[in-house]
Amino acid sequence: MNQTKNRENRCNSFGNISLIMKITNRSRSRQSFKVKCTSNDLFRIRPSVGVLDRAESAYITLTYRFAHSHLTTFIYLLVY
Repeated sequence: MNQTKNRENRCNSFGNISLIMKITNRSRSRQSFKVKCTSNDLFRIRPSVGVLDRAESAYITLTYRFAHSHLTTFIYLLVY
Protein backbone atom coordinates (compact mmCIF):
# COMPACT_ATOMS: atom_id res chain seq x y z
CA MET A 1 0.00 0.00 0.00
CA ASN A 2 1.53 3.32 -1.06
CA GLN A 3 0.76 6.79 0.17
CA THR A 4 0.48 9.47 -2.48
CA LYS A 5 0.32 13.25 -2.67
CA ASN A 6 -2.09 15.42 -0.72
CA ARG A 7 -5.18 16.19 -2.75
CA GLU A 8 -6.30 19.30 -0.91
CA ASN A 9 -5.57 21.33 2.21
CA ARG A 10 -8.09 23.69 3.76
CA CYS A 11 -8.75 25.79 6.85
CA ASN A 12 -12.24 26.59 8.19
CA SER A 13 -13.53 29.53 10.26
CA PHE A 14 -12.89 27.66 13.53
CA GLY A 15 -9.17 27.46 12.79
CA ASN A 16 -9.30 23.75 12.00
CA ILE A 17 -6.91 22.66 9.28
CA SER A 18 -7.81 19.65 7.11
CA LEU A 19 -5.60 17.61 4.85
CA ILE A 20 -6.87 14.92 2.51
CA MET A 21 -4.49 12.02 1.98
CA LYS A 22 -4.97 9.41 -0.73
CA ILE A 23 -3.76 5.86 -0.16
CA THR A 24 -3.74 3.23 -2.91
CA ASN A 25 -3.45 -0.53 -2.66
CA ARG A 26 -0.86 -1.52 -5.26
CA SER A 27 -0.55 -5.11 -4.12
CA ARG A 28 -2.27 -8.12 -5.69
CA SER A 29 -4.43 -8.81 -2.64
CA ARG A 30 -6.78 -6.99 -0.30
CA GLN A 31 -5.06 -4.80 2.28
CA SER A 32 -6.35 -3.18 5.42
CA PHE A 33 -5.24 0.20 6.73
CA LYS A 34 -5.36 1.94 10.08
CA VAL A 35 -4.45 5.50 11.03
CA LYS A 36 -3.56 6.25 14.64
CA CYS A 37 -2.58 9.40 16.48
CA THR A 38 -1.18 9.95 19.95
CA SER A 39 -3.54 12.89 20.55
CA ASN A 40 -7.16 12.33 19.57
CA ASP A 41 -8.08 15.68 21.17
CA LEU A 42 -6.03 17.51 18.54
CA PHE A 43 -6.64 15.38 15.45
CA ARG A 44 -9.74 13.86 13.88
CA ILE A 45 -9.15 11.10 11.34
CA ARG A 46 -11.94 9.92 9.00
CA PRO A 47 -11.99 7.06 8.12
CA SER A 48 -9.43 5.73 10.56
CA VAL A 49 -9.67 2.09 9.40
CA GLY A 50 -10.68 0.31 6.23
CA VAL A 51 -10.01 -2.40 3.67
CA LEU A 52 -8.88 -1.77 0.11
CA ASP A 53 -9.34 -4.23 -2.72
CA ARG A 54 -6.65 -4.65 -5.36
CA ALA A 55 -5.95 -1.29 -7.12
CA GLU A 56 -8.52 0.49 -4.93
CA SER A 57 -7.87 3.90 -3.35
CA ALA A 58 -9.23 5.66 -0.29
CA TYR A 59 -9.19 9.30 0.76
CA ILE A 60 -8.48 9.95 4.43
CA THR A 61 -9.26 13.33 5.98
CA LEU A 62 -6.92 14.45 8.75
CA THR A 63 -8.24 17.45 10.68
CA TYR A 64 -6.09 19.41 13.10
CA ARG A 65 -8.43 20.95 15.66
CA PHE A 66 -6.66 24.22 16.40
CA ALA A 67 -9.12 25.31 19.12
CA HIS A 68 -8.03 22.34 21.24
CA SER A 69 -4.34 23.06 20.74
CA HIS A 70 -2.15 22.62 23.79
CA LEU A 71 1.07 21.25 22.35
CA THR A 72 3.48 20.36 25.11
CA THR A 73 4.98 17.19 23.66
CA PHE A 74 5.50 15.54 20.30
CA ILE A 75 2.46 14.18 18.47
CA TYR A 76 2.83 11.03 16.37
CA LEU A 77 0.59 10.10 13.46
CA LEU A 78 0.93 6.58 12.06
CA VAL A 79 -0.52 5.03 8.92
CA TYR A 80 -0.17 1.27 8.63
